[in-house]
Amino acid sequence: MKKFLVLMFTITFIFNIFVSCAIAEERSVPGKMAHKFGRGLCNVALGWCEIPKNIMNSCEEINPYAGWFVGLVKGIGMTVARTLAGVWDIITFPIPAPSDYEPVMEPEFVFESLSYIE
Repeated sequence: MKKFLVLMFTITFIFNIFVSCAIAEERSVPGKMAHKFGRGLCNVALGWCEIPKNIMNSCEEINPYAGWFVGLVKGIGMTVARTLAGVWDIITFPIPAPSDYEPVMEPEFVFESLSYIE
């Protein structure tokens, strides 16, 4: 368990470095490439967070009982989609695809669309 926590802390620290570097030089091509790579890493590592996020959002939108089922189904689908989009970003980070290193899916990161933030 201790090794797992150290590994997760290290991975989170590395993600923060990638994202902060990408924000600092977002206008340059290497900065856009780094941002795309960091976005891919974050989406692969945190794609599973779509499940609790969608459960929470669905419980607020519908009702607590139906929200659990609807949110779970939506969350599983979005987990697969976000993880695959992250893999795509990691593989193609040196290529300006789709156009000018734009994200494949919106929102760009999993926690940008939480209902209590909006």
